[in-house]
Amino acid sequence: MGDGEWFGDHDLSDGGHEGDDDDDDVLPGFDDTGGGSGGGETGPSGETYESYEGHEEFVYAWIQDTYGTRECELYWNTIGTPSTQTCEECEFLFDVELLFDEDLSIDNGACLSIAEDRDFTYGFAVDIYGYGLSWAVINYYSYLYAFAYAEFEDNTFLYSSGFIDYYYDGYSGYYPEYAGYYFTRYTYGTAQVE
Repeated sequence: MGDGEWFGDHDLSDGGHEGDDDDDDVLPGFDDTGGGSGGGETGPSGETYESYEGHEEFVYAWIQDTYGTRECELYWNTIGTPSTQTCEECEFLFDVELLFDEDLSIDNGACLSIAEDRDFTYGFAVDIYGYGLSWAVINYYSYLYAFAYAEFEDNTFLYSSGFIDYYYDGYSGYYPEYAGYYFTRYTYGTAQVE
């Protein structure tokens, strides 16, 4: 097997779990018609959140000979407003603008397609489907995904997803052309949510 850090990237919108709504494209409890958190409404804890401000980083390197090599390191400042969509299982849900920081970012051209301002709907949910894990959720092309492991404590939201310097040794026999190389595809973000 390989080594390195692995952080998950989970599509929970497949509709194959107990408690799903009739619409297989969304998480249980998610709709855009009202209820749950979003639009400044209260989440499961009873708290109301109105502001979201922080940053997000993305690092990438594919098929690298050397540990620690990066093809790009991209940075965004993030600011959000309460979403009009809802998610009953979410503590909060924000429409977030990711404002690309060209001065801090480094890119050899491998990440040009995402090196720009972007926007997503981000939220935080505890224990979706009873797995005992907390997730950052994202609304992406009308689907709500649990896309990253997350923590939310003292109004600080942290999330991460992906892998850093994963070394593929080819032990499994799959993709032998990639054996002996390092791979990185990792997203990290933090925000103050008030």
